[in-house]
Amino acid sequence: MKVVVLAGGSGKRLWPVSRELYPKQFMSFDSKSLLQQTVERAEKYAEDIYVVTNDAQYYYVKYQLEGRVNEENILKEPVGRNTAPAIALSCKYIQETAGDGKVLVLPSDHLISDSFFDTIKKAEGCTGGICLFGIKPSYPATGYGYIKAGKELGFGFEIEKFIEKPELELARKLVAEGCLWNSGIFLFDISAMMEEFESNLPELYTYMGSFKELLANYHNVPNISIDRGIIEKVKTASVFLFNGEWKDIGSWQSIYEVYGKDDNNNALRGNVSALDTEDCLIWSEDRLTAALGLKDIIVVSTRDALLVAHMTRAEDVKQLVEELKNKNYVEALQHTTVYRQWGYYTILEKGSMYKVKKLCIFPGNSISHQKHYHRAEHWIIVKGTAKVIKDGQEIFLHENESIYVPKSVTHMIENPGKIELHIIEVQTGEYIEEDDIVRIEGDNPKK
Repeated sequence: MKVVVLAGGSGKRLWPVSRELYPKQFMSFDSKSLLQQTVERAEKYAEDIYVVTNDAQYYYVKYQLEGRVNEENILKEPVGRNTAPAIALSCKYIQETAGDGKVLVLPSDHLISDSFFDTIKKAEGCTGGICLFGIKPSYPATGYGYIKAGKELGFGFEIEKFIEKPELELARKLVAEGCLWNSGIFLFDISAMMEEFESNLPELYTYMGSFKELLANYHNVPNISIDRGIIEKVKTASVFLFNGEWKDIGSWQSIYEVYGKDDNNNALRGNVSALDTEDCLIWSEDRLTAALGLKDIIVVSTRDALLVAHMTRAEDVKQLVEELKNKNYVEALQHTTVYRQWGYYTILEKGSMYKVKKLCIFPGNSISHQKHYHRAEHWIIVKGTAKVIKDGQEIFLHENESIYVPKSVTHMIENPGKIELHIIEVQTGEYIEEDDIVRIEGDNPKK
């Protein structure tokens, strides 16, 4: 069995910790991110693991999964097109590189117990069609799709009906009727799924002559989920009931439910102090966050943004993020830390004519040979060894040493050592945005 992990996402539901360039699968609740936990579980059972992500998130996926997933198995979508095209892309790649066979598709942002794979093994005996996995609801959620199971087949249940993210009253009715949450996890034969694409999504299938053809035409494929495009139309699908631990981390309320509580039923994380406060989620990424006299409130504080919301409005955070994007808030898109092919940078401070960054360059990597017309840069080495080429001159710098690069002077930085290279970069000038860059050789990504 091969496993495909879907690791895209828009980062709206768990803003401000998640962002468009840092969606929720990169978040960690202990020492490992949701993505890392998903892959770690899968590798115990999988023949091979494939990850589908997008261009903007590719380098962070690669960084988090180094040593666990082969680099060639991390598939990069040129643009986000929802789960149906992502699954089509992975199926075509696997078919061309490894042949047909069974594929298990896993979202990268679920909390799930290892016992889930016992249910998967039962489903592997299912011949033909597509196998889905249903969860017995613990409350009438409006953020999940529902499955109404039909008669028992011996290897699962027939699917009588799909209901997509109902209103609260309907959700209550569905729970009372014994309907299941749709987990968004699928098991199928690649050849069978290809037939479903041909029958139900011909506008996508027309570009599936080869992996390269699909990739080249990805901008033209429909933006549609696998549920709407395929699953709800399949006649031979079945559903298996999973009774173990499962949680789709789809809102701050869902995080509140799985997080440990104090004596006042508060879920607290980070540098937090709460007085006369109960039934709240208070999450601090950085600074001290103090709460007084709150009830049923979500407070999430990061370095550059603060969310305060009523617990009952957790599902509406994505609407708030859309509003922020419409108003051109950069905080809706990215964190102060941004990952690149060579490492990452964190914006520490920014003013009208200056910006202070911390750069981390991984061993053996370098920032491209470049120059800037509107800003000068001053680099201070705080860890590691830097090989700097400034205006054609090669210079080696170590801890507590620095160098100044004036405007319009060509330069590059390389980490020739065995440990990470950490640099404090101070930019000064009349324009300090990321697009003030001229590449000399064009062989490396911009910072």
